[in-house]
Amino acid sequence: MQKSMPQRLLRWYCTGERGMSSEAIARTTAGYPLGNGKDSRVPYDAADLRRCVLLLREVPEAFEHGVLVLATRYDKWNALARSWGQLERVLVSEIGQDLNLKVSTPRTYKFIRGLLDEAKAA
Repeated sequence: MQKSMPQRLLRWYCTGERGMSSEAIARTTAGYPLGNGKDSRVPYDAADLRRCVLLLREVPEAFEHGVLVLATRYDKWNALARSWGQLERVLVSEIGQDLNLKVSTPRTYKFIRGLLDEAKAA
């Protein structure tokens, strides 16, 4: 029997790799109120992005109910959400499908920084 979205989200929260940006996605997906700016924390590097991708692999619905909701509230999240598929492909091209972050990720970092810089300038 397939676990429900809340069950998978709780499993990720208890056992997954977490960071501020992936927790922002999870909190928003779960419907928790936004608080003290922490929900605006976007992934700033490949390690942050990787944790977000791991969450989305566990709970795919978190893209619609987390990332896209955050994108309506924060310009930086919007910039990343619009290019999420491409961001993930660049990350995977550098570290592999298993998301083993033991190599340098200059292309991913440059891509993230470019998107965030554009959002800041807008």
